[in-house]
This record gives sequence, structure tokens and C-alpha cells, in this order.
Amino acid sequence: MKKKKKTIIFMTFLIIIILIFTIFTIKYFTYKKNIDDIKIIEVSTYKGYLFPSNKYIIDFDKNSVTYSYKYYHKENDDNQISSRNFTKEDAEYFIEKANLYGFFYWKESYKTKNGGHDLPYTHIYITFKDNFIQDIYCYAKFPLTYDLMSDVFYETFGYNIL
Repeated sequence: MKKKKKTIIFMTFLIIIILIFTIFTIKYFTYKKNIDDIKIIEVSTYKGYLFPSNKYIIDFDKNSVTYSYKYYHKENDDNQISSRNFTKEDAEYFIEKANLYGFFYWKESYKTKNGGHDLPYTHIYITFKDNFIQDIYCYAKFPLTYDLMSDVFYETFGYNIL
């Protein structure tokens, strides 16, 4: 009787693992994008009152990242802009990791139930080559793979984008 119970528990655990693996595999191949699918990724972030509002435009046609920031609480603060290029290999690495972490199927909105005007947010626009725009808004609540994608953005483009 005890051996039968252990076998049932083991089989249940094995079925759950196989089911999880199958779901991730289906999601990976169903939503997989390649470098030719993406035109522009635009990311706007705000971390709080004393931090600047940042905007990043990643152009996959020109292989460039444009970064600008502005402090809203300072008077006469000009918008600071910088730009840098990235390689096709960088873009391929980014797309590979974005597919792995499910970046292209994040939900449209992640919002906390607790309101407040000074909470951090991230707003992401992904423009595809077919001109479809995926809009992702994170307001003080973020997807599970947000930190992983943050590392990928930094490794690929050299900026702490997320």
C-alpha cells in the first residue's frame, strides 16, 4: 500500500513536470519572433520623484539605441540625449533571450491595486514590421521575467533600460 502511494505521487509529479515543459515549449515556438519581425522597441521609465524620466528608442532597422532623459522637478532642465549603435549579433542575442523569457507575450497591463502618483512605471511599445504595435504598461507591478529582461537589455544595449 505504501509503495503504491509513492508511485502515485511520483507519477503525479512527473506528469506536472511534463505538462509545464510542454506549455513552455508551445509558448516558445508559438510566439517566437526573429530579428526581421521587429522594427522599433520604445521604452519609457520613471523610478520616482528624484529620478529622471527616461526614454529609449531601439531601432532594429538602423541598429541604434537613442536615450533621452528629463528631470521634471527641475526648472530649465534640457532633455539630455545620447545614442549608440549595436551589431546584428547583439540584436540576434536580444531576440533569442526575449523569446526565451516570453517578452513578446507579456500582458498589456500590469498595475498594482495600491494607487499613487509617484510609483515607478515602465511603458513599452513594440512596433513590428507589419506595423502592429504591442503596448505593455507596468505601473508598480511587473511581469515575472522583468528582471531577467532587464539584464538582457543591459547586456545587449549597454543601458539599464527597464
